[in-house]
Amino acid sequence: MSSRLVAFGDPPPASAASSPDAAALSRLSYADEEIRGIAASLAGRSELHLGADAQKRLLHQDLRGVPLLHFSTHAIADTRDSDRSRILLAPPEPGGPADYLFLREIYDLDLTGVQLVTLSACDTERGKVIRGEGVEGFSRALLAAGAASALTTMWDVVDRASAEFMQHFYFALARGESEASALRQAKLRFLRSGLAWSHPRYWAGYVLNGDGRQRLPRVIPWSVVSALLVSAIVVASSPWWKWRRAPRAARRPASKARRLRIFSHI
Repeated sequence: MSSRLVAFGDPPPASAASSPDAAALSRLSYADEEIRGIAASLAGRSELHLGADAQKRLLHQDLRGVPLLHFSTHAIADTRDSDRSRILLAPPEPGGPADYLFLREIYDLDLTGVQLVTLSACDTERGKVIRGEGVEGFSRALLAAGAASALTTMWDVVDRASAEFMQHFYFALARGESEASALRQAKLRFLRSGLAWSHPRYWAGYVLNGDGRQRLPRVIPWSVVSALLVSAIVVASSPWWKWRRAPRAARRPASKARRLRIFSHI
């Protein structure tokens, strides 16, 4: 059975020797919790690549038709050269230099049939401004690669607040809300929370591009399928069912059959 969610998150922090971004790319303490919470709220199978397993090579598997693709990591938006905008991923080898998914590489991915790609990272809607076309951010590349919609960020997001926001968003999706409605509900939850997170800096930066009217396809849990199968077996083996399936003559009461034989001799 294909996965309902494929997620990448919590890659090891880059060392100062291996990456010039190391000072700004500290460990995201809540990325693991964010992804596991999302997976728990969704019915169906989830494929989670966390920590050292969040590697770029796994993005070259067949992702076509996977409804949800999620990243919870760092991102760097280059407003001068969009080809250098990048998403942090785990090194191919333990202890190796940091690896990145560059924006130009996203165009080469095959995301045909992917319903929603979420980049839970900083500045993923920022990029070089091209006259007559607008901002060349990650959402443009994701949509060009075949994704139907993309959820990105306009500015820096806070690790813990982002984890909480994403869980609210996906919980609404799992209830059957459209993507646009789920995003609106998550924002309203933060706005009305009465906490520090009610400030717009924690929720207003999330933007949805593409077809936001889509809803997640319904999935029947295996537990329900198993229960229905067991019930069918029990019913099929019951005496009542066997009696119902027997020929009509065999189901006729013996006393009535004797009366019919007596009547036929008169």
